[in-house]
Amino acid sequence: MFNVRPYVPGFNVQPLADEDVPGFRMNADGSVRTDGASSSRPASYTPVGWTPNADVYGSAENALSNSYGPSYWNDAWEAAKQFGGAANAVVNGAYSLIPGTFHLAREAGRGLGFFGPEEAQRFRQEMNAAGQGLRAIAENPGTAARIAVEGLRTAVKKEPLLPLYAFGRGGMGVLLGSRGVPIAPFAVLGDTLHALEKGHDVMDSLGYGISGTRATDR
Repeated sequence: MFNVRPYVPGFNVQPLADEDVPGFRMNADGSVRTDGASSSRPASYTPVGWTPNADVYGSAENALSNSYGPSYWNDAWEAAKQFGGAANAVVNGAYSLIPGTFHLAREAGRGLGFFGPEEAQRFRQEMNAAGQGLRAIAENPGTAARIAVEGLRTAVKKEPLLPLYAFGRGGMGVLLGSRGVPIAPFAVLGDTLHALEKGHDVMDSLGYGISGTRATDR
């Protein structure tokens, strides 16, 4: 091997120096080089799309996984959880028609006295209060609409998945209605009456009836 020096007439042959001969695996004394020159790559060289783990372990799978970094997989996991939560809300909304229908049967039983005279009297009182509330809404539709919008915003802020829950409830109601099983109106009425039983006013009760969310004692 020769080391040709430019700008010098003829050949200027010198012993090979380690730092001047990248790409050769042997030192001038015949020993094997252990630095980056043995692979004809600088020491800091890392193949595109790989990490140093690929060179250390020889595992493309580990290198590919690590090259994305933990933040990538954390974001993917969070996205999967959000998708799962959204799908679960839609399914629960569709399922809510069943307990809503059960609530209607129970409230009818209360009104008919099947649960005793005290429950029947309470049911009549709840109906009287609901009638007064409906009259107030009819007399002040603008105020009622504003209260309804504010209540909806508060509910969505508290439960971000509420729109998806209501979508599942409404979608299942339309699907069953198209198949000749119109239980959605009965579920809405049942959940509304159930909310009145729990002590909610008319506006809140209507919201529970439409959305299908579980009403608790006030």
